[in-house]
Amino acid sequence: YYLARAEYGLEHLDATEILLGELARTLGGDQQRTALSILEFHYWQHRRDFARLNGMLGKHLEVAADRPDRVRLRAQIALCQAQQGSWADVRESLGKLEHDLPLTQSAAASLEVLILTARQSQEEELAKLISNLLVDHAPSPDSALMVAARGCYEQQQWHDAKVLIERLLREHEHSARRPDAIMLLGQIYSAEGRYAAAAEEFRRLAEEHAGSDQVPVAMLGLARAYRAQRDNAQAKRVYERILAEFPSHRHRDEAMYQLGWILKESGDLPASQAMFTRLIDEMPASRYRHDARYRL
Repeated sequence: YYLARAEYGLEHLDATEILLGELARTLGGDQQRTALSILEFHYWQHRRDFARLNGMLGKHLEVAADRPDRVRLRAQIALCQAQQGSWADVRESLGKLEHDLPLTQSAAASLEVLILTARQSQEEELAKLISNLLVDHAPSPDSALMVAARGCYEQQQWHDAKVLIERLLREHEHSARRPDAIMLLGQIYSAEGRYAAAAEEFRRLAEEHAGSDQVPVAMLGLARAYRAQRDNAQAKRVYERILAEFPSHRHRDEAMYQLGWILKESGDLPASQAMFTRLIDEMPASRYRHDARYRL
């Protein structure tokens, strides 16, 4: 075991694999599980050899005595099968996993990755099944709800995303994920063209979670929603507040650029020129820099 660790430290991966494989074959109990766990990591992180990893996880599952270990392994096996494109096997593994519920934190993390893998492979029905499994049985259901909602948002499934967000906000009053949920709800309303509803959510986030790092992003969303409703006076106030309260925020260039436009549209050309010049001087790498120079 110690020789294997030394070989691993020297990045002699072939020697490490041989030694740990020998350990896994000859030892029992905790030592065998330790050797198998290291081999799992080795095959995943360094070899990307999912066929061998699948076999190794199966061996580990055979000696797994407690339920949390079995849950973790079954989730990892499903993820490994997904990496191989074996979606029928993934479904079978998930069926077995349901007999060992609830999920552990480690298993939930594997299933979150599995959802993304399924969506990338156009396995939408399976992704939804896994999302439901997470929402109902994960140790942190608020995080699971957020993951599922974001997945629906990325697939433009607005209604399903809103149902999940509303459930999170209703059932998890003190969750640390509430600012993220409110932000995503505002983004959904914006995508739907419901700018008044979007503004309400962004304003709600800024007021109820003033200490959140989402606040400046929410205020940008609020200003955009006002602009979409042609309420330039309100948008101007929000952009000015962003620059005053978050002078070093990475998105302040958007506030400067939009303020320059609003001032131009209102006929205040000197103030507009000053704002575009400030953007060019303060943020030379901004994506708005070239357009601001053109406007000048």
